Amino acid sequence: MNCKSKLEKQYGQLLLIGYEQGGKYRHLGTAFLISSAGDIVTAGHVFEKYHIGEIPLSKYYCAFPDEKSELIAIQSVYVEYKQRNNQKDNVFKDLAFAKINLLTDIFFEFETHRPKIGERVVMEGLVNEKKVNGEVGDDITFRKNETNDYVDFEKVKSYSIPVTIVDRYLNDVDETAHTQSFFNNCFTVDRGLEKGASGCPILNDKRKVIGILFGGRNGKKFILHAGYIKKKLHKYLLEKQK
Repeated sequence: MNCKSKLEKQYGQLLLIGYEQGGKYRHLGTAFLISSAGDIVTAGHVFEKYHIGEIPLSKYYCAFPDEKSELIAIQSVYVEYKQRNNQKDNVFKDLAFAKINLLTDIFFEFETHRPKIGERVVMEGLVNEKKVNGEVGDDITFRKNETNDYVDFEKVKSYSIPVTIVDRYLNDVDETAHTQSFFNNCFTVDRGLEKGASGCPILNDKRKVIGILFGGRNGKKFILHAGYIKKKLHKYLLEKQK
């Protein structure tokens, strides 16, 4: 697996996160660069199988959504994640930071002010559109070229869509379980991208990140707020320096 120490600007800032298992390459989520030193962020559940010990970190990789993109090894990862029914208090835990071998002057910055209801923002992510019998499939999102060590993208598409803030927090009503939960480190938008977009950024009109996508219910999408992410990022970077 090749790792580039520096990549050209035209590759952009979004990355696809995936892993290899049994010769199959699976698209798990979207990540993006948040520092010049190759730090990236995504949703915690993207690394769930690593977090619970099912898949080693050496099987994970990321790649820019570009023709003949090289696989990039993930050197380290910090995961904060609990499944939905295990979430406690008012802080939703679904966040991951990772480090790749990349130097770049192109990365996203955070905007920590909480957005207003009715505000129009943009969601940008990478979606797996592979269809199996009319349904989205998990397998063979990529096909690795063994000769030249690059990945051919099959059904991964990049999307940018406008979304609207409908709740400055997350009031999650599960009608099936007859439960209601409130989380103050999140907000809610009216719609969003689907499979493969987990961890993608939500951007304001200055193209600063106000949150990342981690889930949804009844058509609405749940977003982890940038203020919380930035606070966790500061702690993560301090721990790396020890």
